[in-house]
Amino acid sequence: MVPRTSGCGSSAAERRVDRLFEPIPRIAYVALGSNVDPQRHVPLALATLRRLWPDLEVAPMFVTASLGPDNQPDGKPDFWNTVLRFTTAWNPTTVRAALRRIEHLVGRRRDGERYAPRSLDLDLLLLGDLIDSGLPHRDLQRYPFVRWPLALLDPERQPPYAMVPIRTQSLRLGDPLHLPEPLAL
Repeated sequence: MVPRTSGCGSSAAERRVDRLFEPIPRIAYVALGSNVDPQRHVPLALATLRRLWPDLEVAPMFVTASLGPDNQPDGKPDFWNTVLRFTTAWNPTTVRAALRRIEHLVGRRRDGERYAPRSLDLDLLLLGDLIDSGLPHRDLQRYPFVRWPLALLDPERQPPYAMVPIRTQSLRLGDPLHLPEPLAL
């Protein structure tokens, strides 16, 4: 037990210890994609996300081809893709659980087929500068349709694994200089 310095309130040492356990707000970046009735599912998902994170910001939405396991267009319906930004004090596990729940609420069913069309796909890309087994998300390195909207939303954002901002990284990885026209919502 830490002795109190006065009859009321807590000591400076107790306050410092208490601060160790306070949640730390971090900026989260989430990839959003949909290729099953996106005109309905994307607005529903955004409304649900805004209830959890009122400061939600949305990058321009792009329509891109659905890709198969060989990273080539697979003939399935095109995806609507964007990146979201919001502040949260939740840990990565809690954020991911909330995203899975929202996917389920919007009709996503994980039936085992990895490249199946989906009503909603939400992937936590970055959470502050945290690095864990799934952060930063590998799709930041793999897909231009993830980097484009992130670079437009926050061009100077520097992922913890990179020595350069996402915009520069995107150009170095050979992303097209001319982006497809963003979807007007």
